[in-house]
Amino acid sequence: MKNIKIFNIVFFIVCLLFGLFSCSKKSESTQTSTLESDNNQIKLNDMNIEDKQEPTPEEIERQKYENAIADFVNNLSLEEKIGQMFLVTIGGTEFYDSYYSVEDFIAPGGYLLFSYNFIDGKQTIDFTSNVENWYSKNQFIKPYFSVDQEGGLVNRLREVASPLPSAHSIAKFLSVDLATTIYDLAAKQLSSLGIHVNLGPVIEILTEENKDFLDTRSFGDKERVSVYSDIFIESMLKNGVYPVVKHFPGNNADDPHL
Repeated sequence: MKNIKIFNIVFFIVCLLFGLFSCSKKSESTQTSTLESDNNQIKLNDMNIEDKQEPTPEEIERQKYENAIADFVNNLSLEEKIGQMFLVTIGGTEFYDSYYSVEDFIAPGGYLLFSYNFIDGKQTIDFTSNVENWYSKNQFIKPYFSVDQEGGLVNRLREVASPLPSAHSIAKFLSVDLATTIYDLAAKQLSSLGIHVNLGPVIEILTEENKDFLDTRSFGDKERVSVYSDIFIESMLKNGVYPVVKHFPGNNADDPHL
């Protein structure tokens, strides 16, 4: 009987020690796993810090513009948003505000001007200014004015502005410097007349398939198109006029306007 009691005591002590040892190993294993996990997380965080670069001044400035545009659009009414989607023509050479009723009027975002809208420089400035003033008076969003001023055959300001050669002539006969000078002057004239958007240049390469339609409106081959369209675009932008490259997806010999 005494031996049985001693055996039970020894067995109890062995079980207790085994349990303590197992818990200690499990705790150590858990601590090791946790430590490894923490180390891996620290490494990942270090990698993320290394990969995450500070934005450049240009990126910061661009983000400001994008935020400002988003705020502007979000604050527009439905009617204003609809109006901003429209670029429309306007008749005549003078703007008669009595023709337009403000009630139920959805103000177009922009106007496309043609040769019949122009008489001379003063009339053009008065014309665009009067439309802008009418918009401001009635608390509409200021409109933009656009025109097709490629040069050559497509020259809406032929009677108002300086002569502007065709894209073909500029690329064939003029150096890069002279082309820059001409397009700079053209852009300044557009801006001074109150025109904000130029629907040009044509950046299509002249081919057998499209030459009958494009003719002198193209700068020519791939190299000339690349060089001279860049000059056109940069000249417009640096003088406050937005260029619109065309045509997409491209032309063949048929007139797509018909």
